[in-house]
Amino acid sequence: MNCYECAQRKVERLAVGLCHNCSAGLCHEHVFERPRDITTTVPLGRIVTLPIAAREILCHVCKNALEQRRRVA
Repeated sequence: MNCYECAQRKVERLAVGLCHNCSAGLCHEHVFERPRDITTTVPLGRIVTLPIAAREILCHVCKNALEQRRRVA
């Protein structure tokens, strides 16, 4: 599989991972890695964040979309 972002520029480069959100193939140059909190529900419906975070791979489009400020109407 080739990198989607590179293919947009007519460059052929192997993908090293997939975006967790949109599944686009990404090369080393275009991949963003960030921690992703893992949560569990405990009695009384309380949500608790576990101490070890998972890894999340994202493309720049999804990273920007997920990190944008949330607006309350």
